[in-house]
Amino acid sequence: MEVVQEGPFKVVGLKVVARWEELWREMPRAWEEFIARHGAVVHRLEPAFVDVSLGKSGDLYVQVVGSRVHAFEDVPPGMVALEIPAQRYVRYRHAGPVEGIALSFGRMYAWAKDNGLEADEFKLDVGYTAGGAEQEHELFVRVKP
Repeated sequence: MEVVQEGPFKVVGLKVVARWEELWREMPRAWEEFIARHGAVVHRLEPAFVDVSLGKSGDLYVQVVGSRVHAFEDVPPGMVALEIPAQRYVRYRHAGPVEGIALSFGRMYAWAKDNGLEADEFKLDVGYTAGGAEQEHELFVRVKP
């Protein structure tokens, strides 16, 4: 694990707003729809997709599943455009099945605390693919200034 400074970037994708107990159902639905429609997203930067966890609004979690893009032109209907500013993160490369990603995020939060850093709820998970056979994900947890 390490602390990194990432530059700003843009994401186009599907927004998911759900209670914690609903995420297990809503996130796979959103991924299925996004993967089916990802060809409509122009200006994609990489083949891997990203899950952006924006945090909570009351008791609702807000996430966007999508692709990094270099421009917001022609955003497909029903999708959102999201600009992520430059910020600092704890970064970790998760190797293994997606079922272990939550545990890796937990380790990242513990590592941040052990190193005197305050991490918040904003997270990035980069590495999903259309075929679903990915074995590595770049995980990021935002560090408060």
